[in-house]
Amino acid sequence: MSKFVILGGDRRSAYLAARAVSEGEDAAAVGFEQLELIGVPRAGVTALTTAGRVILPVPVTTDQYSVSAPFADMTYPLDAVFAAIPKQTPVFGGRLEPCVLAAAQKHGIRIFDYGEREEFMIANAIPTAEGALELALRETEITVRGSETLVLGFGRVARAVSALFHSAGARVRTAARRTSDLTAIAALGYEPVDIRALSGQLGRCDVLINTAPAPVMPEKLLAELPKSCVVIDLASRPGGVDHTAAKALGLRCIWALSLPGKVAPKTAGDAIWNTVRSMLGEVEG
Repeated sequence: MSKFVILGGDRRSAYLAARAVSEGEDAAAVGFEQLELIGVPRAGVTALTTAGRVILPVPVTTDQYSVSAPFADMTYPLDAVFAAIPKQTPVFGGRLEPCVLAAAQKHGIRIFDYGEREEFMIANAIPTAEGALELALRETEITVRGSETLVLGFGRVARAVSALFHSAGARVRTAARRTSDLTAIAALGYEPVDIRALSGQLGRCDVLINTAPAPVMPEKLLAELPKSCVVIDLASRPGGVDHTAAKALGLRCIWALSLPGKVAPKTAGDAIWNTVRSMLGEVEG
């Protein structure tokens, strides 16, 4: 079995490297100089030149230039990384932005997005929801039980968030666009809200959680929120909340990116590993 090289990432990537080694894979981690790794061989960037499979983090980049590597002592430019990888080597990464795809294409590298896989998204929704609950518990001055919680969106993360807050005793309202989603929301015991008609629905929010990757909370709507409301934006860049306007309005607004890597890195790392292993069967036949 050819060597796995895990390049960059947060604690999720460290745990997935440990999982690979525990399953007997020949694996090495690159870009973790500032993090203790237990039982995982370290390697330098030259390991890419002989890698049989490469796993990049989620997200692959946060600056559009280099691989995200918060525990590294050096920078790994996307162009240099893909130039070093053998052309026959499959590469896996999460949330592949156009700059990542362009760099891979330039060097003839096959790259696959595990972040778009259904099994990964479902597994990732749970730690994201738990992280949102933790933030709500910490940032509000009331209990979640009995709180007025509005969830924007009805995708996988929003469903997990709505269910978790509902089970914690919050009065959950969930906003969606499609009639079928609004019907499902009501059937689950939450109050349905049309996301296209949020004005007038915001005055009693204690917690507002956005999961929609679209500008659903502009300044005009944010101004309707109580000053005590805590806003948690779970959407990936560019987010769904006008954070500049929220700050100007004096709202407590948290852009909670990469929550799984912060609240449950082992579980999230396992989700990446399980997804990549599933994809390998398809990629390599």
